[in-house]
Amino acid sequence: MLCAGERVSFGELWSRIAAAACCLSDCGVRAGDRVLLEAPSVPAFAYAYFATHLLGAVAVPMDPNATAARRAELIGRTRPAIAFGAAARTGEAVAWRTLDELKEAPAADRDFRAPEIVSWPI
Repeated sequence: MLCAGERVSFGELWSRIAAAACCLSDCGVRAGDRVLLEAPSVPAFAYAYFATHLLGAVAVPMDPNATAARRAELIGRTRPAIAFGAAARTGEAVAWRTLDELKEAPAADRDFRAPEIVSWPI
């Protein structure tokens, strides 16, 4: 995989996703929670996105160039358990952490199974 000029092998991709899933789990993210991901196209976004789904949570991607009003609206509508972005933020209705925490998370020492598929009524 080539993203933002950085090459990541599929083995490393899985390793980083599993490590990010451990980090998210340690932050309290559980199945059904929403995780706001404010990120440009960088490998850390892919780790966070797939790790969120691996836990059975819901990834809520957000444009990093969104205005403060749009960010507040999205947070209000989705009520994420936690948010990750290029920088930690304060003074908002959700706890912010940096994507670098997920990118640099130590190797996973847990096994993950695919989350159960939930069917939604139409």
